[in-house]
Amino acid sequence: MLKTVGFPSTRTGDQTIVDGNLVIGTAGKGIDFSATPGTGTSELLSDYEEGTWTPSYTGWTINPITDLGTYIKIGNQVTVSLLAHNGTSSGTAVSIGGLPFTSLRVGTAQAHDFSDSTKGFNGLVWLASNSIDSISAVTYGSDYWTLTATYFV
Repeated sequence: MLKTVGFPSTRTGDQTIVDGNLVIGTAGKGIDFSATPGTGTSELLSDYEEGTWTPSYTGWTINPITDLGTYIKIGNQVTVSLLAHNGTSSGTAVSIGGLPFTSLRVGTAQAHDFSDSTKGFNGLVWLASNSIDSISAVTYGSDYWTLTATYFV
């Protein structure tokens, strides 16, 4: 049961929540950092989310096996991570789709092989896309590899 308690707007000093969560009850509201002036257009943190995602593979001659896909969204920035093994890409029209949010700006992706530092690829998350494209050719065989991409929504 959610218990609502009114706090005076003039309360000063640190506040402690002994048990439970601080719940923002109105959409578009959040934690306001405007007391620490900056040059940005907003100092309001109004969104945080963690979850999992399932990638899809297009243009790979052998699809990778996904072990784990996770994401963290803080405000309008999304960082996705992927742990996979195997996979062979041809380097032409190869993509990893299924990103959890559609991008509003271009973002970057990098993948690295655990056992061979010479293997890896870079990719781009394009405007209005939910996939990582422009992936260079790579063969992972039975190798484990990880991918991280950051983009904005």
